[in-house]
Amino acid sequence: MLRAAPFNLDWGDSIVAKVTATNIVGASAESETGNGAMIVVFPDKPVNLGNDDTVTNSDQVGLTW
Repeated sequence: MLRAAPFNLDWGDSIVAKVTATNIVGASAESETGNGAMIVVFPDKPVNLGNDDTVTNSDQVGLTW
């Protein structure tokens, strides 16, 4: 969910973002600032999606691809 507006992004624009996840337990900690993402019409699907055992526990899931 984008929490600020207005967004005037065109396809191919770069973005810098921080991410939080929210579920019935509450909100996660905010991620570090990330960059290099790009607005695309059809995002690439993850290749070799897998579980990261060093991150996954009863509170969070770690994904690798």
